[in-house]
Amino acid sequence: MNSASRRPARVKATLDKITSAALGLVAERGADALSVTEVCRRANVARPTLYRHFPTLDDLTDALFKRLCDEFDAEIGAAIVLKPEPEHRIDVFAEYLALRIARGHTRLIRASSPEFAKRLVNKYFFNRRDTFLWVLAPAFDLAEALSGRTYDRHLAADALTRYYISLQEHPADMTPERARVALAQLMRSLVQLNPAPDPQT
Repeated sequence: MNSASRRPARVKATLDKITSAALGLVAERGADALSVTEVCRRANVARPTLYRHFPTLDDLTDALFKRLCDEFDAEIGAAIVLKPEPEHRIDVFAEYLALRIARGHTRLIRASSPEFAKRLVNKYFFNRRDTFLWVLAPAFDLAEALSGRTYDRHLAADALTRYYISLQEHPADMTPERARVALAQLMRSLVQLNPAPDPQT
C-alpha cells in the first residue's frame, strides 16, 4: 500500500480522534468546555492539525452533528440488513431506537449542555425525519397495498421524530423495553400496520 492510499485512512483516524474528543468534552462538561486547547489535549493532536480540518469551532460543531447522524444511519442500516422484510421493519426500528435511548448519549449531552442539545435537535430535525421516512417506507408500502389507502408519510415521520426526541428527555428510568414498546405502538398507529404473525404460533 503506497502513502497516497494510506492518507485517507490517516485523515479519517485523525477526524475520528478529534470528534470523539469533542463529543466527550460536551457530554462530560458541557458545550462551554469545547475549546481548541481542550480538544487538542484530549485528542492528542497539534493545534495546526485541528485547524487544518476545522478552521472554526462552528466547523467542529457541524462535524459533531454530522458524525452523530452518520452513526445513526449506518447502525440502523446494519440492523435492517439482518431482518429486511417489510413486515418486520417497525419492530427492527423500534428496537434500534430504544437501544439508542438506553445508551444515553443524547441525555448526557442534554444534561451537561441543554442549549447545545437544543441546537443539535433543531439543526438535524429534518435529517432525522428523512431517515425515519426512508426506514419506514417499506412498512408504508405494505400498509398501503393491504388497505388501498394512501398515508401522509411526512406527517407520520414528523410525529415519530418528535416523539423519539421526547423519549430522550425522559428520566434515566426509561427502560429499553418500555421505549421499544412505546415506539412500536406509535409506529403501528401511524403506519396502521398490525404486527407480523409469529412463525412460532
